[in-house]
Amino acid sequence: MDVALASSSLAMVGPQYCAPYPLQLIFAEKAPGVKRKNLAVTDIFGNLIFRTEKAGSLFAHQRVILDAATGFVILSAEKKMMDLNEEWHVFRGNSFDQRDLLFTVQRTAAVQIKTELNVFLATNMRKDAFDFKVEGSYYMGSCKISSSDSSVIAEMSKEHDTKLKKGSVAVSVDPNTDFAFVAALMVIRHEFHVEGKKMIFTAAFSGGTSVPATVAKLALRRLT
Repeated sequence: MDVALASSSLAMVGPQYCAPYPLQLIFAEKAPGVKRKNLAVTDIFGNLIFRTEKAGSLFAHQRVILDAATGFVILSAEKKMMDLNEEWHVFRGNSFDQRDLLFTVQRTAAVQIKTELNVFLATNMRKDAFDFKVEGSYYMGSCKISSSDSSVIAEMSKEHDTKLKKGSVAVSVDPNTDFAFVAALMVIRHEFHVEGKKMIFTAAFSGGTSVPATVAKLALRRLT
């Protein structure tokens, strides 16, 4: 943990989501009260903090993140294709208005050997350099989120691996770091993970052929 970051609040969504102590968030694909193909974000005791829902029409790639305590939408995310590269735009509240844009998330390159994402705050208009980076394998539980100076603010933790249900991951969040911001980035990273799995399995079994399990597993580790 970086001492400079710990001494000041890193509030992207709001100061109410910045705890003065380390947090463990659990991201679960299955949880009571959460619909299929959505994510639940809980604490280590199973208390629901956030949940996701699909928004918009059937064909729209939109997600909203709700605060479980209030039931209000705190963030709205929309996937777009920009210059052949996939981007997620994240907005404050229940809005997809450009005036409410908080940050964008995009692949570091349109074609990647492994998934890496750059995060640009709305104030970073030129996007010459990223503000945050998400890297590592979701499948292997090695994802981490770092700031532009390479300070890690959140990363997947294996501390609770033996207690986690299938399809769940644990993420450690540094003190004074906006855990709603971290949750949003992990929700988007999960979307890339799901998309990558679909692509790999479609390619592996298309045309009635299959690839060796070792090759498929290597692709999962690298691309998801």
